[in-house]
Amino acid sequence: IPLESFQAGGRIMTFFLGPVIVSLAVPLYKQLDKLKTNKAPVLLGAAAGVLVSILSGILLSLLFGINRELIISLAPKGTTSAISMELAKAMGGDGSVAVAFVIFAGIFGYSAGEWLLNVSGVTHPIARGLSLGTASHASGTQRAFEMGEEEGAMASLAIGLVGVLTSVFLPLLLRLFGL
Repeated sequence: IPLESFQAGGRIMTFFLGPVIVSLAVPLYKQLDKLKTNKAPVLLGAAAGVLVSILSGILLSLLFGINRELIISLAPKGTTSAISMELAKAMGGDGSVAVAFVIFAGIFGYSAGEWLLNVSGVTHPIARGLSLGTASHASGTQRAFEMGEEEGAMASLAIGLVGVLTSVFLPLLLRLFGL
């Protein structure tokens, strides 16, 4: 498509992105006291989720003999499409493939996340929201908001934390594994 058409569509998306971000921030602001009280568990939980997400992608790929480009494309699956695409491309992976893995993680989390939390016995709203936001980004956050405002707020927070933490941990872990 012509660049002008692409940019016009991008402007429309950017226009609507502002209200979406605010709609995620308002519930988080309402839960600020709970966040302050639980800041260490929230940060540690998000960090653990990011490490498990990246390491599971790397280790399973190595176990099955998958090539380097695909490993790097799979590893950032725990963050949003925009971040994972750029991280994958910067590290030598395929951005489009990375987005496909992100979409799969989001759909799986939306579809099965609440059930998995129930089966696992996870009942605390902060843990449930953080888990869904960490593992399934925007789709998980949508499911978390369906479960409750506290869950949704924590999932919203997780999206941002996971993006930052993935950007920090991914290059280190890829280097650690010689990728």
